[in-house]
Amino acid sequence: MRFSPRHYTDSADILGFLLAAAARGEGTALVLITNITGGGIRPPGAMMAIAGDGRVSGYVSNGCVDADVVFQAREAIAEDKPRTLIYGEGSTFRDVSLPCGGRLELLVLPNPDLQVIQAICTRLIKRSAVTLEAGIDGLAIAEAGARAADWDGTRLAVKLKPRLRLRIAGRGTEPLAFARLASVCGYDVHLQSPDEESLGLAKGMGLATDHLMAPDTPPQGRDDPWTAFVLMFHEHEWERALLLEAMAGPAFYIGALGSRRTHERRCAALRETGVMEEHIARIHAPIGLVAKARDAQALAISALAEVTAAWQAVDE
Repeated sequence: MRFSPRHYTDSADILGFLLAAAARGEGTALVLITNITGGGIRPPGAMMAIAGDGRVSGYVSNGCVDADVVFQAREAIAEDKPRTLIYGEGSTFRDVSLPCGGRLELLVLPNPDLQVIQAICTRLIKRSAVTLEAGIDGLAIAEAGARAADWDGTRLAVKLKPRLRLRIAGRGTEPLAFARLASVCGYDVHLQSPDEESLGLAKGMGLATDHLMAPDTPPQGRDDPWTAFVLMFHEHEWERALLLEAMAGPAFYIGALGSRRTHERRCAALRETGVMEEHIARIHAPIGLVAKARDAQALAISALAEVTAAWQAVDE
């Protein structure tokens, strides 16, 4: 069964898949990782949605136990009874192993409360974080947010973030390569450029776009705490207004293209206009984890790795 990459890890997509299956009259199950010991590729709070016909969105392992989880979830749907599952150390499933060792604990909730799930999806789509509580007795929305995922042995509280939004400003091959890679990874990508050809290519990829009309008149800021802004202009006259607009907002990451010497000049110019040091310190430059990446694809991989590392640290 083929799915878009977005169906694999984003909370809104997984829960939306479950809502769509329920709307078709199918039984459904929501599976959550409650605890892990030792190795594990997915963290506590990771979700998997299973429809009654066996279709799946999300995953809890790299194929080691997922097939058995689907089997167990379909049984739970048929019985309409929650269950907990343990794989690895202490498991009763002797024929299902975890090659990396350790222990994986799961909660299976058949036919979960659709009103709660719809409310969670609505908040995520509106770009608000939400804390989900889950236990054998069902789902609820918690008022106090967990930092990541908290399990007390009976209930799991997990903070769900909106999809990572990546706002890229620039023109030419580099921002387009970056936008393409980020889109394939399932991120919400928005390209801002004065170049109509770049904007046309971005629209052809299904991306949101803004036509930048002049260096001193950037679009009104729409960043939120789950937005990363990356500046990819070689023409430095475009930088100042876009950086000031980004630094005035709550973006979790601000990055800029250019060498160390270029960034030193950039910082000096910002200081001359009165920008405070704590705001200048928010700018990551040169962008990327790979030093001196000199082609568009390598730069895209390098920059996306740095953005993703910063994203993983949000609220953890």
